Amino acid sequence: MADGMLGSRIGTTTVHLGSQNLNSVEAGKVTVTTRSHVNHANYDTNNLNNDISLLRLPFSITLGSFIQVVALPRHSQDSNTFADQAVQVSGWGRTSDTSTGISAELNFVDLNIITNAVCAQTYGTDVIIGSTMCASGAGGRSTCNLSTGADAFLFQGDSGGPLVITQEGSYLQIGVVSFVSSAGCASGNPSGYVRTTSFLNWISANTQISIAD
Repeated sequence: MADGMLGSRIGTTTVHLGSQNLNSVEAGKVTVTTRSHVNHANYDTNNLNNDISLLRLPFSITLGSFIQVVALPRHSQDSNTFADQAVQVSGWGRTSDTSTGISAELNFVDLNIITNAVCAQTYGTDVIIGSTMCASGAGGRSTCNLSTGADAFLFQGDSGGPLVITQEGSYLQIGVVSFVSSAGCASGNPSGYVRTTSFLNWISANTQISIAD
C-alpha cells in the first residue's frame, strides 16, 4: 500500500524488499520497478481523505528469511479504534526537520494511537474523519515527511509506510502513513494515518485478497 498523493503523481516506482539500507548490497534484497498502481477514486488533495493507493508488482515475490507479508485486520476489527494502543511505524523518511532528503537506513519509531476527537483539535473535522487515524507526537516523536510546499513530493519520506501493532506474536498493519503537521515533524503535533479497517473492502476488490471475518 502507498499514500494517495504518491499514487496520483508517480510514473515509475522502485520498490525495495528485504532491505535495511538503500545504498548497500544486502543478502536477500529484491528491487522491483513498477508503473502499475491503483489510486482511490475519492482521494482529496485538500483534506487528504482517502489517501491510499495500491502498487502492483510485475511478478510474484518469493518469501523467505528477509521478506515476509504483513497481515491485514479482520472485518471483526472494523469498529476497533485502536485508541491508546502502542504502535510502530517504519520508513525511509527524514530523521529531523532539517534533513534535506530521505534516510538511506530503514528507521522505526514507537508511537501511541490517540482518539480522533483529540486529533481533530489540531487538524479539524474536515481532515480527521472516521477513516483517519492519529498517533501522538509527544516528545517530538513522529513520522517525518514534508507536508506542504512546492517540494513536498520530492521528499515524501515516510508517506505510504506501514503502521503496525503486534498481535499474537505477528505484525498487523492497521494504518498507512499519510501526513504530519506543517509545523514540523518534531513539533509535538499528532501524525495522521489512513485507517486500514476502513478500506478492507476496497483493498479486497482491487487485489482479490480475501479478508477474514
